Amino acid sequence: MKLFIDTSNKKFILAIVNDENSIIDFLMKDTNNDMIKNSISMIKKFVDKNKVNLNDINEYMITIGPGSFTGVKVALNIVRTINLVNPVNKIYTINTFNLIDDKEKRYTAIPFGKNKFYLKDKKRVFKKVKIISEFEKIKKDEVNFGYDNFTKEKLMKKIKNNSFKLLDNLDKVNIEYLRNF
Repeated sequence: MKLFIDTSNKKFILAIVNDENSIIDFLMKDTNNDMIKNSISMIKKFVDKNKVNLNDINEYMITIGPGSFTGVKVALNIVRTINLVNPVNKIYTINTFNLIDDKEKRYTAIPFGKNKFYLKDKKRVFKKVKIISEFEKIKKDEVNFGYDNFTKEKLMKKIKNNSFKLLDNLDKVNIEYLRNF
């Protein structure tokens, strides 16, 4: 059994995934300032609702950003804490851009701050990420805006396509923060 946790941005996402890589249950809700305080209890309620014991979960999948400093650390620290009590067999990670990417759109934008976005242009050679505050030179229909179109089915596709990378060392995770300028 696997548990997917994404706390990196403005959505709190959980999914329980069975050994055949099918999603049993999926939760996505807006976060607010109490995400840290409520994340453990939300995970507990989510697994209890599905009659899953945390001891039955032997693999975790988490996002590693870009995202807010606190948000990226929440999922990572939850898995680290669980690992102390109940050693985890495997931990997989995925970059937020890779998770929410829409293959049909040229740009992916992750909102941060007020009216600012981290923008990834897939047609650029280096696929550079830059900060923008206005889209005057970019057609909005070419932009995937954060989690606006993210669904259980899109997560399932990422899992089935092996988009997650196996983490070798839980203490050496390269996380990416959004820097608010």
